[in-house]
Amino acid sequence: MDWQVRRVNNMTEQSETYKAYLAGIFDGEGCITLYSNPGTNFKVPRISIAQKNQRDYLCEIKGIYGGGVHAHAGGTDRWFCSSCKDIQKFLTDVLPYLRFKKVKAQIALMICDHMGRGITFEEQVLRMRLQEKFEEVKIAQRQ
Repeated sequence: MDWQVRRVNNMTEQSETYKAYLAGIFDGEGCITLYSNPGTNFKVPRISIAQKNQRDYLCEIKGIYGGGVHAHAGGTDRWFCSSCKDIQKFLTDVLPYLRFKKVKAQIALMICDHMGRGITFEEQVLRMRLQEKFEEVKIAQRQ
């Protein structure tokens, strides 16, 4: 599989087409969530893509963007990523091509931008507002 990762890496460095394709997969089969960061009131982003019988493809994505791949029932595998550095790389690559998850992706990127900074009062307020905005977008997309 190492050759596949290198092949895909070379293609992504040169091909906006691949990024657009990946954005389409992510828009349809992907997910952006916020999960609780233990010990704080803040949530952190997590992204994932679920595919049935496509483990090799998800492993290629893992080879480019990091994260992990887990098997689920019924032949479904899920690539997930919770490292802000890796999330930023992935979302920055696909953001220009996203349609349905664009706003949530932008908010997730902003949250990642503010991770690891000092926890001033202003920073706490900003993070809470970003989390609230993310939840508003999530609710609006369900309607």
